Amino acid sequence: MITYSTTHKLSLGVAAIAVVSLVASWFVRDIDQLRIPFVLVTAAGMVFMFVHAVFFPAYFGRFIRVTETDAGFNLEHLNKDNEVQRVDKINLEDLLSFSCFDHSSKVLTKTRFIFRSSGSVTKLTLVHKKRVRGVELQTTEAIDGILEKIAAFNQQGSSTFIERTPSFFSSRAGLYTLMVLAAILGLLVILSPAKTEKIILSLFSLVTMIAVMLLRRWNELKQIAETNKRPLNIA
Repeated sequence: MITYSTTHKLSLGVAAIAVVSLVASWFVRDIDQLRIPFVLVTAAGMVFMFVHAVFFPAYFGRFIRVTETDAGFNLEHLNKDNEVQRVDKINLEDLLSFSCFDHSSKVLTKTRFIFRSSGSVTKLTLVHKKRVRGVELQTTEAIDGILEKIAAFNQQGSSTFIERTPSFFSSRAGLYTLMVLAAILGLLVILSPAKTEKIILSLFSLVTMIAVMLLRRWNELKQIAETNKRPLNIA
């Protein structure tokens, strides 16, 4: 199964833009004064996300072939000539835990995997695209294959059980971060001397954004609970 991987660090640029916008908002007195800065920041963010999603993966990522083995699966990193450059061997016996950001939504363009073994940590960000440089991808099939392989191993009833842990977004730290950001944004809106209609519209947008994020968080936690169900030992 061929999939495609790209770096995860550049995605933090969107968060950086949001933080800069948030800090800048402390230095203004009226939401009307934020109109032009917000438009510029939003436009910059949209351009960044478009370039990052369309152009960056096609030129700076790498193809990965996922092959199942008796011990687990291999992640074969391929070069432009489809030759194997590096192989990450994931042995399920050595795997302590893993995390996988909720990938059930069709809106997502990437899925982040982190495999934790006793002596190493393997991180993988997979791109959800139909084709990259003319190569048809099977990213969804690769992810399903990995999850099914881990689930089958856990259902064997052995002493080793691979726990699925929350990603940062679904962890307590992620929840606290979301709550703090929501409180700051809400306070800025409430303290603004803008008209009532603008305050209501801003609060509605804020509540909608938080509700979507909490729904995604709840969905991932539900997947984690299902994955971590241990088999019943019936004598």
